[in-house]
Amino acid sequence: VLNVSSNQLTSLEGIAVMGSLQEADFSSNRITTLEVDGDSAGLQAVEVLNLSNNQIASLSGIAKATAVKTLNLAQNQVAALGELKHLATLSVTDVDLRDNPIIEEPGADPVRTELLILNPGITRMNGEEITEDDREAAKTEIQAREEARLAALQELKEKVLAFIEKHDPGLKEDELSFNEYWSGMGETEESVNFHLKLKYGKDLTTPDAEE
Repeated sequence: VLNVSSNQLTSLEGIAVMGSLQEADFSSNRITTLEVDGDSAGLQAVEVLNLSNNQIASLSGIAKATAVKTLNLAQNQVAALGELKHLATLSVTDVDLRDNPIIEEPGADPVRTELLILNPGITRMNGEEITEDDREAAKTEIQAREEARLAALQELKEKVLAFIEKHDPGLKEDELSFNEYWSGMGETEESVNFHLKLKYGKDLTTPDAEE
């Protein structure tokens, strides 16, 4: 057990040399980053990690804590929902994010739902047990996102079809060839435009006046 709370620390540097460490308390310091340069063996072994009451805004680096089960990040500066992606690969079951800007109100559903989507193994959040309703909300959100993704992909495909019909009608008529071409274009408009530009010298953003 390592207790270095209230010591004006600004990082986790030094934890690397403690390979057998299972519990660490870094609470009430001035830590701003979870990145650990070089050997991260110490962080990898920790099962209980208390980082509460610090100045952490980014969770980048926490993925190295591969054994952590209980993670206390209360009273920090985590504000962006996207930061939760760093918790996706952890074996953590208990997460505390209370008193962070990301929590708009106690038990804020978007955060709880996002955490369960990213890491279904979580059983407790902000001092409360995860319920079946919480898990159903996560499943519903996953389904909604997939439906939105497929709808957006279909819309993009229709744009490409219209483009091909205008610039390469032969390809549009050859369904097999078009499907092969389409399957290699990726699922974003950026990647689609890259392939169109490569083949035709223009893409979906090219104004009709320049064609």
